[in-house]
Amino acid sequence: MDKYKGKVTVLMFFHTECDHCTNTAKQLVQLQKLRRNDFAVVGVALDEISPQQAVAMWVKKNGVTFPVGWTGKDNFFKAIDTPSNTKPFVPVLLFIDKDFEVNRQYQQNHPFCSAGEQRNTAGVVDMLMRTAPGKAKDLPRTQTAPAKK
Repeated sequence: MDKYKGKVTVLMFFHTECDHCTNTAKQLVQLQKLRRNDFAVVGVALDEISPQQAVAMWVKKNGVTFPVGWTGKDNFFKAIDTPSNTKPFVPVLLFIDKDFEVNRQYQQNHPFCSAGEQRNTAGVVDMLMRTAPGKAKDLPRTQTAPAKK
């Protein structure tokens, strides 16, 4: 992930069988085409059965052009700073600023991801891209709606 320092990055945690996740990934592909400089997207699948095969098939089927890997539940819960006894709604989007700090985090059940997700995502990315390094920490930080217990 060091190669993303200095860029605004969206880290998307998802399941390959999730339709909303696939739609979000397609929106992120389009956004990345429009915001090539200093912007990146990285996907992380949470599939437990044959993740390497599931990711490869999903990337090919959906025309995903950003890097995609996979991880286990423990790493996922640590990355989103959520207790492991909860059930987060995917996709989970982490907006990482130029200083490589998570500035915002949204789960699928947050209003951010409902109506206008593509517009909302572009707005946050553009705001973070306009913000000088070291200044994003001064922006208000919006977090996700609580996960189900």
